[in-house]
Amino acid sequence: MTKRIFALVICGCLLINTWAAAADTPTQDAASGKSHAIAPNFMAATFHGDAMSLYEKLDQSQTVVLVFWSTWCRYCKKLLPEIVKLREAVSEEQVAFFALNVWEDSDPVAYMEKYKIDLPLVLRADTIASQYHIKTTPGVVVIGEDHRILYQRSMGDSTKKVLTQLKALLLPAP
Repeated sequence: MTKRIFALVICGCLLINTWAAAADTPTQDAASGKSHAIAPNFMAATFHGDAMSLYEKLDQSQTVVLVFWSTWCRYCKKLLPEIVKLREAVSEEQVAFFALNVWEDSDPVAYMEKYKIDLPLVLRADTIASQYHIKTTPGVVVIGEDHRILYQRSMGDSTKKVLTQLKALLLPAP
């Protein structure tokens, strides 16, 4: 009897764990890159020492764009300057951009200075990348004021496709 109860408890725990893991996994529309998951909150400090909380930014009626990148990523080298241009085209009161450096083996600060990448920088953001299921760079996530993921770059998406999606979400319609 004790073994049966123990087995039922273990099975119940496994089912709950499986259900919880599935609930945390964002579902994504492959065509649009739109996810319907609630974005996990995080708190971090930028390189310049400014504290940032994702939900605090969202609660200030700001959409947030997270760009996960590394100095060794050749696609990041193409995308980051385009993200900077996009940031200059949108209102800072409506959209906040953050460059989250991940899986690094070089100097991201020197890289940003060399290539004039003017974005708030969060160093050692590997844990945050894991929360968002980022497995490759560049990772791009757009989070709306309702805390829902509006867009997440799919592996293999070109810089052009990413920019088209971001512009559609962030720029006012003509």
